[in-house]
Amino acid sequence: AFQSTAGIRPVPQTLTGHGPPVQVRIARVSASFFSTLHASPAIGRPPTAEEDVAGGARVAVITDGFWRRELGGDRAALGRTLTLDGRTYTIVGVMAPDFHFALLRQAEILIPLAMEGREKEFRGINWVTVVARLKPGLGVRDAQADVDVLAPRINGRIEEHTGWRLEAKPLLEDLVGPVKPALTALLGAVLLALLIACADLASLMLARGMARQRELAIRAALGGRRGDLVRQLMTEAMLLAAAGGALGLVVAPWCLSALVALAPPDTPRLDEVHLDGAVLLFSLGATMAAGLLAGLVPALQITEPHLMEVLTNGSGGTARRTRARSALVVAETALAFVLAAGAGLMIRTLSGLLEVPTGLASPERVMVADMDLPQYRYPAERIPTFARDLLQRIATAQGVQSAALLTNVPLDPRARAEFGFDLEGEAFAPGQAPKAEMVFATPGYLQTMGIPLLRGRDFRWTDVKSAPHVVLVNEAFVRRFFANGEPLGRRIDHLVGPGNDPWEIAGVIGDVHTQALDRAPSPLMVVPLEQFPVATLRIAARSARADPMQLLPVLRGEVLALDKDVPLASPRALPQIVSDSVGARRFQMTLLSIFALVALILAALG
Repeated sequence: AFQSTAGIRPVPQTLTGHGPPVQVRIARVSASFFSTLHASPAIGRPPTAEEDVAGGARVAVITDGFWRRELGGDRAALGRTLTLDGRTYTIVGVMAPDFHFALLRQAEILIPLAMEGREKEFRGINWVTVVARLKPGLGVRDAQADVDVLAPRINGRIEEHTGWRLEAKPLLEDLVGPVKPALTALLGAVLLALLIACADLASLMLARGMARQRELAIRAALGGRRGDLVRQLMTEAMLLAAAGGALGLVVAPWCLSALVALAPPDTPRLDEVHLDGAVLLFSLGATMAAGLLAGLVPALQITEPHLMEVLTNGSGGTARRTRARSALVVAETALAFVLAAGAGLMIRTLSGLLEVPTGLASPERVMVADMDLPQYRYPAERIPTFARDLLQRIATAQGVQSAALLTNVPLDPRARAEFGFDLEGEAFAPGQAPKAEMVFATPGYLQTMGIPLLRGRDFRWTDVKSAPHVVLVNEAFVRRFFANGEPLGRRIDHLVGPGNDPWEIAGVIGDVHTQALDRAPSPLMVVPLEQFPVATLRIAARSARADPMQLLPVLRGEVLALDKDVPLASPRALPQIVSDSVGARRFQMTLLSIFALVALILAALG
């Protein structure tokens, strides 16, 4: 069923040699990525299959934006080099300006996937996204039939995958599926606002028609046909609608810019939002429909057969038209209050979410920043030494109460991953092996993040790789897997791949919302960074003062003092991360509130 497949892995890396070191978004992609997407570089060439292997030539394809911003749009940029995480890559291509692909997560540099070392050996590596292009004439069902045949073969070769099922999904559904209900609701709000505007226009046409009854009656008496009168009134309504549509198109670019600015940065396909011919055609169709809807009924009401009564007794169907106007006002008000009620409900829901306890003590005093250690200069055995030296320096800095290195932050979706494992003495059916989220962290993690230790012990700096392996678990983990037993001292096998020593549960910590404020805390394990070093990290610091962001210059200086090529990126206070976790709902609430306000204003004008 598949014409071609491709692998994608977005990762942060450090760019040096172009001024101060900066963290940039890159994506490691297989050589088949470009042919699968039918997207070739506008300048240069894509990587070849020979370059997409361990030890192959290091080449890079850059986006048009990066090319213009960093290299001045110079066509001679082909052949120049970029230093990423200490490795040199030669630029071989520049993508077209209109190239966008959501799964790249706004990466500006594409390099070969070329998996090697622990990436190939460790079966827990599950953050490579696979996309495929179907052969002409085949659909998702055909793709699912193929992967249903493939899954048992993989399960037979990889014990950890026993019982797993592969699922083929259309790319568009995978990208926008989670936000489709919200988009549908917002589309409904737009429709209600449009109906209110149509009712306003219809009410205006009725009022103008009643004022022109005598004129229309005289024209009818002189032989004017009803169809001609209706056509004239409809033309006037269409002109009014066209004027409104034209005004809407004039202000649309500014409104769209504001909309994109308000949207959360992780909104699917946000960088593809723009005005084009399809939008103009839709706007034209909506304008014509609004004009017809708003003008037809008033035109028929005004030109009804009773029109000639105006010349004899001065009125004709006035009461009926008054009732029609009253009905329009009632309809406008009802629709406006529907939107207002929806906006009020969204505001109440969001307020309730922000009051949910996160499980973190005094998060307003904590800041977090990204820190990527180049894997080629920081092998696993060097990372613990760097972590220890850095935290010792930070501990003596003024204003720092505590600090730690960790891999992922509660309510921050980046780097979140679930790992499978086995519990010593427990048997599970195939495909039912337990899973839990995992954080790799240094001592000081609990104190810095404000997570309580309920029983057992915390990490120590003596928990090195050669020492017995230990792990902390949260209460949700205990409830799920040790409902009737004591977790302390129990052992976990195959936590980060086969062949490792068992991990002993040394402590139980409090629950923290890691995925969303409206979801119950999930099982969580915390592993000492000293015993399983990881290069993509975050540094967290708790301030002794009120504003934790004042610590940023201190942290940045201490990191650069140890390694001038390791920058800090994306610094944020912990409350900002909590707030960003409800960014999608806040965006929906804001839009719905705007539509409700517009609807109330239109209803009042009507």
